[in-house]
This record gives sequence, structure tokens and C-alpha cells, in this order.
Amino acid sequence: MSLARGGDDAPIPVHGTVETIALPEEAGTVRDIAPTDRGIVLLCDDGRILRRDTDSGRCTEVARTTVAVPADVEPWCDRVQTLRLHTSRDGAFAAVVIDCGRTGEVLDLSTGRVTVPLENDGYQSDTVPFSLAFTEHAGRVVVLHRGEWNLIEATDAATGARVARMPAADGDSPAWSDHFHGALHPSPAGTRVASDGWVWHPLGRPVVWNLDRWLTEGERAWSGDIGWAGLPACAYHWDRPLVWLDEDRLVLAGLGDDERELLPGARVFDGRGRAEALPRPLVHRYAGQARRRREGPLPGTS
Repeated sequence: MSLARGGDDAPIPVHGTVETIALPEEAGTVRDIAPTDRGIVLLCDDGRILRRDTDSGRCTEVARTTVAVPADVEPWCDRVQTLRLHTSRDGAFAAVVIDCGRTGEVLDLSTGRVTVPLENDGYQSDTVPFSLAFTEHAGRVVVLHRGEWNLIEATDAATGARVARMPAADGDSPAWSDHFHGALHPSPAGTRVASDGWVWHPLGRPVVWNLDRWLTEGERAWSGDIGWAGLPACAYHWDRPLVWLDEDRLVLAGLGDDERELLPGARVFDGRGRAEALPRPLVHRYAGQARRRREGPLPGTS
């Protein structure tokens, strides 16, 4: 059991155990790790993807990726392009993408075959992690990914067939048309999803919507109440710790509305939003020291 800091900076117990696992020597340099129900998956520096069996501790090579970070890329505000590994819950698929970049791929870990090549439009992609997450719907594994800066697509991870796509803005700009999508966070059962991105000027602003309805009804779901809701904005600050407690509540790290004055802490929101409704927060405050704003130009400027 370890201790955390509670209200008035008082320590409170955090129940649970921490298990330390030694990485196998044959893995070499490990770029990233992702969990599955069948054990952890490792992305090695040489492109190998290894699965570590939980019971035996043995590692098996299940695929190789050719995705690589381009050389001589100038990062925006220290957001360096980095390889990122994602896995489906059942361990059947993995995705290797370039955070703050444009490309990636989905791989079938039973065959090592690339099933879905990934590439976004590149517009302001250097400001956010590569938008990608796995979920399950109607008995199949679905991969959510950013095709254009403000549009998320859903693709069958096994076949590469499109499952659903956010509709492009047409006529009056809908609520979702100005959101630069970032990291995607599906709820545990896949009924909702949160996107931690930003809107101009820039303001970090996570948004949530009804994932199950979208995957079931497709684009026409967006003509009704898709449950789109924006959480409170924070100037210059996005890609923050965010986690779902259950299908209704999500936790967002940080207290404040400007990165220069952000305090350590967290807020719990009811994510069952209606169009443009602000979820009601249950706030727990923690003492801490404000952070300084990241130096650098605004997106789209030099």
C-alpha cells in the first residue's frame, strides 16, 4: 500500500500492489509497452513486436513494424515525434503510430500482417499525439483513428473496411467541426469516447460523445443527439492525464484554466452530455505549485 496526498495535503492510503517485471534481455531497447488480456506487448527499437505471456514470462515475436520516425523533424514546442504502441484488449491487434506525426499501421498479431495502413492529413498533426484507440463493437475489434484534423474514422481492424466516419462540416458549422483531435480514450465498455485535443486560440478542450450510437448508426447519428459535450478549456494545455472511472464518469487531471496557473489535482465529470452541454464536475482539490507556460509559437505560426 502506498500513500497519496488528499485534501489539505493530508496523506490518504491507495490500496493495491505494485508488481515489478524485468524486461527480457533479448528485447534490447524497448520503445513502448501496451497491456492486453493475454499479457503485455513490447515494441522494440529494431521494429520487433513481442508478446510476453503472463503465466510463463516468456516472450514471443508476433510481428515487425516498419514505421519509423522521420529524421530531422523540427518539433513544435518540444513535442518530439515518438513511436507509440497501442493494442486491442484481446491482444489480437496492435497499432504502431508516430505521436505528433502522420503515419502508422495496424497489425494482426496472429499473422504479423499489416491490416490497416494509417495516415492523417498532417494539418497541425505535430501538436497532438496520433489519434488512435481500439474498441469492440458488434463482435469485432474496431480501430478509431484521425483521418483529417477534425474527423475521426472507425475501421474494422481485421479487414480494413470502414465502419463509420464523422461527417464533414456542411453549411452551418456543427459543434464538432472546429476540434483538433488528439489522444482518444474510449470508456471501459466502449459506449463513449473522449478526445483530448484543442480549439483555437489554442485552448485545450477534451470532448466526449456517444461512441456506441455512432458505430451503430454511422453518420446519421450526428444529425440527432450524439451526446457531444465539451469539458472546461485550459489555455495552451492539452494531452493531459485522462481516465474513465466507468461508462459515465471520467477524471481529468489539473485544476485551472491556464497552463501558467495550473495546479496539481483532478476533477471528475459526468460524461453523459447532450449537445454542447457542459458535464457537471465533482471537484477534489490538491495543493500544488503553478506550472509555467510552454514557450513557443502558436500552431500555424512561426
